[in-house]
Formats: sequence, C-alpha cells, structure tokens
Amino acid sequence: MCSGFIRFVLKVNQNTDLKITDFESEWAIKNKENNVSPDTIVYITKDNRYYHSEAIIHLLADANNLFIPLLFLKLIPKSIRNGIYKVVSRNRHKIIKTNKCRLPTQKEKSFFLQ
Repeated sequence: MCSGFIRFVLKVNQNTDLKITDFESEWAIKNKENNVSPDTIVYITKDNRYYHSEAIIHLLADANNLFIPLLFLKLIPKSIRNGIYKVVSRNRHKIIKTNKCRLPTQKEKSFFLQ
C-alpha cells in the first residue's frame, strides 16, 4: 500500500473483477515474466498484457468508466508515452514522498491476489 498509484486505483475502482498484486507475491513469482523490471506496471486482461503507459491507460479505463476517455492518449506515439512513463517511474520517490505505508481496508484487500 506504499504505491500512491495503487492506492488511487483502489480508491476509484468500481470493477469487482480487478485484482492487484506486486512482484513479490506468490502469484507473481509463480507467473513471473522474464525481463520485466519491478518498476514496470503490467496489466493482464483475459485477452492482452499491457506494459508501461498502456498498462496505466487500460487499468484506469477498466477500473472506472470515468477514465475511458484516457484511451485517447493512445493516439500519442507509444515511444513518447513510455518515455514519460519511465521518467516518472524512475523519479516517483522524488515526486511523491511518503514516509508511511497504510494498511489496506477489508474492501481493498479483496482486490489483492493471494
């Protein structure tokens, strides 16, 4: 629960089928993808795997219908979007400073893969 982005997704999420995990979970270790950095967000749906900026766009659009307009960001070339993603990812601790990790609520816990 230290990730501000994950806290935000959990706050706005209206999709009961959406599940979240991190790279250290049992599920992630079992389903590990080679060459994927822990700084990379991966969003897996029934039909696709999305990485970097596409993962964020699709995750938010699937979490809450209010974010469907974000799909228009896909008109921006992927290399530009991913470049911005990587800069933010590398500097996220400087951008968003947090000293505490709060515990998830019962409702939030239901969205985590075990």
